[in-house]
Amino acid sequence: AIPLICPLQQDHHMSILCIARVDQSERGVLQSCGKFSRILDPGLSCIYWPWQAVSKVSMKVTQIDVKTMTKTRDNVTVTVTCAVQYAVNPQECEKFYFKLRDPHKQISAFVDDCIRSHIPSMSLDEAFEAKETLVDAVKNKLHESMRAYGIIVHQALVTDMKLEQSIMMAMNTINAARRNREAAIEIAEGNKILQVRAAEADADAKYLSGKGIALMREAISNGFKNSIESMKSSCGLEPSEVVEMMLVTQYMDILKDFARSETPCLVVPFPVNSLKNMEIESPPMPESREDMRQPRMVVLDDSTVEAALEEVSQLHLSTLLAERNEEEQAEMREEECMA
Repeated sequence: AIPLICPLQQDHHMSILCIARVDQSERGVLQSCGKFSRILDPGLSCIYWPWQAVSKVSMKVTQIDVKTMTKTRDNVTVTVTCAVQYAVNPQECEKFYFKLRDPHKQISAFVDDCIRSHIPSMSLDEAFEAKETLVDAVKNKLHESMRAYGIIVHQALVTDMKLEQSIMMAMNTINAARRNREAAIEIAEGNKILQVRAAEADADAKYLSGKGIALMREAISNGFKNSIESMKSSCGLEPSEVVEMMLVTQYMDILKDFARSETPCLVVPFPVNSLKNMEIESPPMPESREDMRQPRMVVLDDSTVEAALEEVSQLHLSTLLAERNEEEQAEMREEECMA
């Protein structure tokens, strides 16, 4: 208060007219002899000192952080930090001034009561997920409780929820193990898909290869059939004779390929007609899985081998005799020419 004029005398009591200044962000509570008179708006106001006094109340929004320690339903200790933003109602600032001694402690008490009535009914995961529920509960609780004291609660925010260090490490270990297990499952599924795709590709390749071989053999058999029919109709040969002629042709082609080959090789003359005299004794087809596991052997008959060797020796002997006859004929021609 600022003195304005000289002392005045009224009822034999001295008083001084003063000017009280109230800022825009404040309201003034005017008391006359300790009794509330009225609320002073921002600006200048005249008062009589010392019978009147002005107390200022801030209208700015104030924030307090309340930390509440409690337990969840699964006996995990958590510390919840709640930020409360409040301001004084300009029309009811006398209630705030005269009824509240320490607003921070009273607001903290209401917040602790609200948090401890909700968190114990939730598990740890539910408590982390129920942030909006806690915010609404704290805000409604403070709004109903502090309205009688001229306080307006603007916002209540759950800013943090901390656990003990050992619990945090245990949860991180559990989450890491869970993520590793999921990663291992995904890797196994990927490998399974790769193996299945590779097996399918191999099966398709074998199927196409077998199909190609079957088509090739079908084309060869059709070619043989057409050749036999053509030679039978044009030359009057029997099918067995045609086959023998084709075998001879193939035999000569093989000899030609051997002659053109750069790799040294040994060719044993062998008449094609002797092929029909060779019999290969084959074991019967297996009837069960156990029979398939038994060793199998292909036996060549001794008589067949002897017949083949005899034919080879006769062929070789006839070849020698033919060469000897040719030499004798050549000598006879030379002697005739000399004579």
